[in-house]
Amino acid sequence: MVIKGSKKLFRQNIKRFRSARVLLVALLYCTLSVAVPVAANANNGGKEYQIKAAFLYNFLKFITWENNNPKLKTRDITLCVIGEDPFGNILKPITRKKISGKNIKLAYPETVEDSRQCHLLFVGKKSPIKIMELNEEMAKSSVLTVSDLPRFLQQSGMIEFFSKNEKIQFSIEDTLTEEAGIKVSSKLLELSKAH
Repeated sequence: MVIKGSKKLFRQNIKRFRSARVLLVALLYCTLSVAVPVAANANNGGKEYQIKAAFLYNFLKFITWENNNPKLKTRDITLCVIGEDPFGNILKPITRKKISGKNIKLAYPETVEDSRQCHLLFVGKKSPIKIMELNEEMAKSSVLTVSDLPRFLQQSGMIEFFSKNEKIQFSIEDTLTEEAGIKVSSKLLELSKAH
């Protein structure tokens, strides 16, 4: 009799655990889906880049750096865009927010050396540096690279945005992030989709 009761209790606890896990993933998804406040008259980017800006902000919240790069040991978190900037003014409201008490600042580097100051580097079209070379150098400096360029992950990128069924999704190359000393939250990894 005790064994039957224990099995029943065990099954109930497993169901509760699964329900809690599903709820946690759903809450995280909702958090990532909330749009970052955008400038009322943002000229560039439209809704697609408003959503991508919200993702970038939330990536910063759910990722930690092991600080192998002394340039990342600052009071601020630096979000960078290299190449053509598809966001226009959409990213500016992010600078009024804080993550773990740290201010967020924007930068627009043009060289590999300048890019080493970034925590997250969004790679736009027309990057002044070859994508593969840039990604490999950023990995050595623990800089998270993100882009919506096709085949970005195949060029040693870490996170790639893509559209599927009219929804913006992302895929994370977690092996590269680990090797770069960047820890991605398991909750965020669960939302990553195969591309």
